[in-house]
Amino acid sequence: MDIGINLSILQWNIQGYSNNKFALEYLVHKRKPDVLLLQETLIVQKNLNFLNLPNYNAYHHNKTSPYAKSGIAILVKNTVNTSNHRTSTSNLLHQTITVHGVKDLHITNKYKETDVNLTTQLLDDIPEINTGHHLIGGDLNAQNTLWGSKYCSRSGALWEQFADRRNLTIMNGGSPTLLNTRNTLITNTGPKYLKKVEKRFQERKANWDLFKGKNDILHHQFEQTRNVNKEAAQIKKIIRKSSNESMPLNQPLKQNEAPIWFNSEISKLVILKNKAWQKFKAKKTPVSSLNYKKISAQVRRACKQAKKETWTCFVNSLNPTLDTKTIWTKVKKIKSSKTLDFPPIFENNDIHSHPEVIAEKFANLWSSIASNDNFSPQLIHEKTQINFSNVCDNNTTNGK
Repeated sequence: MDIGINLSILQWNIQGYSNNKFALEYLVHKRKPDVLLLQETLIVQKNLNFLNLPNYNAYHHNKTSPYAKSGIAILVKNTVNTSNHRTSTSNLLHQTITVHGVKDLHITNKYKETDVNLTTQLLDDIPEINTGHHLIGGDLNAQNTLWGSKYCSRSGALWEQFADRRNLTIMNGGSPTLLNTRNTLITNTGPKYLKKVEKRFQERKANWDLFKGKNDILHHQFEQTRNVNKEAAQIKKIIRKSSNESMPLNQPLKQNEAPIWFNSEISKLVILKNKAWQKFKAKKTPVSSLNYKKISAQVRRACKQAKKETWTCFVNSLNPTLDTKTIWTKVKKIKSSKTLDFPPIFENNDIHSHPEVIAEKFANLWSSIASNDNFSPQLIHEKTQINFSNVCDNNTTNGK
């Protein structure tokens, strides 16, 4: 999108503006963004004076609540010409500003709380902007393979459908939006372990003629542009739309089952514990701290009692007719032990998941390491002089 000015935009779920203000100031000093989209500021409307960053104008929005929960903010350099800040009153936190250039750029900041039930109607209530360009950013709390997740959740599918209805381009190359510094980089120096990633489409059952026809139709609906990033995003959008209509989808990954001792009482206590933790994070007072510790103790006591009762029932059910397999299956369910599949490996841009192929790859790797090409001529000469048959005979004699 060309609006006549260059803008650097940064988005961050800050999880408390006051707690991470120094980190934000360092990030601003390092990156020098023109616009910042922040979520979970944890600032109520009466404390907006806390939201001050030198040389930036702040636009904040939050629900009318006495607790410092949620909250979104757009920070814009005071050298950027902006106006027309507007917000929404729905459960989906929403704010928009307009940046004036050769063409107007409307920047929207969104945040969906984890306890908000996302619906199509809630997304359709988002105002549609027909003038200038529209950029939407924020924390959607939704999983989709389009932005690096392992699976597509219900919320992720709704956001994708919303983008299709509004003819919006998802500006992501498949890289994850939630980064974890514990992940290991993958290189081509040898086979490395990979986490198992779910394939979204069943390519073997695809209707390739329909896929090709949809590609041809959608290709003529997009205008060509000299912007390489926009062209790449449009191509991905064409492929994604064609795939949705011509290929069946895989079932989403199954969630880990709870242990058999986990009951409805523990579930209710866990929900209360999470709420107490959110209140303690928002307002760190002795009362909220004591309440959180009290509910945490109740959860531990309920879990301990449920485990004891389940184990007692299991022991009472034992009898001489039960086979060993049934007994250990019940033990594993009580302990909630998980069986892990052998992970696939990644080598030279290829993924191998079959156990025999994986074994062969590692055998070839160690064979190449033990190859004579890796040793000096002197060591190879000494190696060839050894009479292995005599060595084996001597070992056999000693064994006797």
